[in-house]
Amino acid sequence: MVAFVGSFVAAIILMGAIVRYGRRRPAGKPLTWGEAALGATFAFFCMFWAYAIVPESWINFFQNDLKWRPDQFLAGPHGSLVKGPISFSKAALGDIITTVIYVFMVGAHMSLFMFWNRRGKLQADEARKDAVRRGGRRPSLGRKGQLA
Repeated sequence: MVAFVGSFVAAIILMGAIVRYGRRRPAGKPLTWGEAALGATFAFFCMFWAYAIVPESWINFFQNDLKWRPDQFLAGPHGSLVKGPISFSKAALGDIITTVIYVFMVGAHMSLFMFWNRRGKLQADEARKDAVRRGGRRPSLGRKGQLA
């Protein structure tokens, strides 16, 4: 349980680090070779953590600690919760939860990609809001979406 919860929390912290860095880094700033190598290594580590470590820790938890085996049924003729004609084992429930973890991680991955690609627009919007808050006029727009 501790391994699964710890690995899941670590994955959320890694995702938060990406968001925090993305808000600080200017959108059009070019990358150096070292920054690109470090970013690629970090991205690989985040994907390895999200798609390998977190699901594996869940699988180990439900198979070893909870002892959900294919011969233990939640529903079916010998089910512990529901008696009926359709069999549903505890191991199947564990596999469904594993799939949900993968779907959550893919959704978070896509959301982080969308955030990273939209950060230039978000930074321009924040600059406009700051100018209005300071009591100044709204900055004029040169081309669409850019400050003049």
